[in-house]
Amino acid sequence: MLKKQKLPDFKKMSESGVIHWFETHDTGKYVDQNDIIDLDDDEKNTMLNVRLSRSVKRILERLASTKGLRGASTYARQVLTEVAKEAA
Repeated sequence: MLKKQKLPDFKKMSESGVIHWFETHDTGKYVDQNDIIDLDDDEKNTMLNVRLSRSVKRILERLASTKGLRGASTYARQVLTEVAKEAA
């Protein structure tokens, strides 16, 4: 097993420096099994409070109803989960 390498301090780098680093390095050398997050783990639910405008909430409620979902929170949770899985 390869030893996990330490990431540089990105806070000290310029934006272009960070971009260059990611373009020129294999990030697989910087993660191990302990860094992997199971996004399908439904046993450990937690609460996230997010403030939205009323108009956004109404839009989410309408979208939820078109999908047959209970409400804005359910729809938002579904969308956020899909986006997180794609980004991971």
